[in-house]
Amino acid sequence: MLSAFDPVDWEPQRIAVAGTSGSGKTTLSGQVAEILGYPRVEIDSLYHGPGWQPRDAFLADVEAFIAGPRWVIELQYRQARPLITARADTVLWLDYPTVVQMRRLIRRTLHRRLWRKRLWNGNVEPSLATIFTDDEHILRWGWRTRNQLKPVIPTLEARFPGLRVVHLRNPRETRHWVESLSGRGGGGRGGGHAQPGPGGVGGTRGGVGGRFVFGRRPNARGGAAPRAFRGST
Repeated sequence: MLSAFDPVDWEPQRIAVAGTSGSGKTTLSGQVAEILGYPRVEIDSLYHGPGWQPRDAFLADVEAFIAGPRWVIELQYRQARPLITARADTVLWLDYPTVVQMRRLIRRTLHRRLWRKRLWNGNVEPSLATIFTDDEHILRWGWRTRNQLKPVIPTLEARFPGLRVVHLRNPRETRHWVESLSGRGGGGRGGGHAQPGPGGVGGTRGGVGGRFVFGRRPNARGGAAPRAFRGST
């Protein structure tokens, strides 16, 4: 596993950004796509239909996107992770301290709810009061799953030959890596803007759609995302 300070001496072509809810996966995905000029899609825009219901075409849309030669996408959702990881050549792992992750998640959740920000397919954050009544509220979900990736991501390079994992432990390391990538020059070969999903790409939510599982064959279907999460970062 590489650190933020190892040289970027390969040509990242297919990049997946991993991290728990609130870590900033979508923000980093956008930065990397802009530098390299690669297509990107916000995976939540493919997953969430109206009323926070999972879209039937989710996996088909993910497969169609990652069939391309170059792309950037968040590494999320139990049924999609194996597909994405098997195609990726680079995983950027945002492994931030809990205080950083939760502070970002709280700030984002408050902003979206207070401003009634419309996300994918017209969805909006539920009332803040649901944190007391819903066990799967995004803030409770983010806390409960904060360490979920730690035993898994370090195993990926051995399980997916040719994959490089870059371990980014804090925002400073992430900025350093992005600057190193930028210094290499962008590819300019794919258009570094987000490709809209079925309901349009909106916001920076993402997260884990179930128990964290990696494997070469995904489950045929996955359950709905947590309520009051139904998309996080």
